[in-house]
Amino acid sequence: MHQPSLANDSGDILKTYHTRLDGKKRVVIRNPQYTYYEVREFNDGHIELLPRILVSPEEHDAVLSQRTLQMLDTAAQNLAHDVVSAPIDTTELLSLLDDDDNKELEEARRAMKEKEQR
Repeated sequence: MHQPSLANDSGDILKTYHTRLDGKKRVVIRNPQYTYYEVREFNDGHIELLPRILVSPEEHDAVLSQRTLQMLDTAAQNLAHDVVSAPIDTTELLSLLDDDDNKELEEARRAMKEKEQR
């Protein structure tokens, strides 16, 4: 039986233990080093957890370049002053959506209309 393990950057195994799904089909990681993980599920049944670190808005300067921030500011100012491009015809793209995508799109549209009416 293959035993799940956690490895550090050098590939050394730090911990090996067995776990099981709880009543809500969740797996518990003992003393995790991170709060957020990307989960990858494979056809053969194995699962890979990759640590993710979320960046707070205060730290965004480390992630976004000054040029990108300036472009975002300009775009926001243009939107506030109704300096916008012509509408984009999304008919072809919408035809590619499946039923679940269409439901999500309709829910988003309803939420936007409700927000506009407030």
